Amino acid sequence: MKLTGIADEAGDSLSQQIKAHQQLGWDTIEARFVQIGDFDKGSIHEIPEEAFDLVEKELKDAGMGVNGVYHFGGAPAVSWRQFAEEIFAQAGLSVAVTPIPSADY
Repeated sequence: MKLTGIADEAGDSLSQQIKAHQQLGWDTIEARFVQIGDFDKGSIHEIPEEAFDLVEKELKDAGMGVNGVYHFGGAPAVSWRQFAEEIFAQAGLSVAVTPIPSADY
């Protein structure tokens, strides 16, 4: 099982997103929205080809892989920590999930 987070919640720029994932010891990233170079922040699926090429290079240079893009939503609202805990519980795994407040970044 690979753990990854939603990178754009760690920062707008790809370098901020990579830094946050590396601090967590993760080597994969879930790319959704990125800002790179002089390009505006945008969906990884809609940014210009030139921006995508820069994203690909920066991820490769950082040794980061990319996980598939999955988005889950619904009610009730939960934190990412609670969401992760429930996934592990349903999988029958006893895993400690450490909350990391956004203020730490």
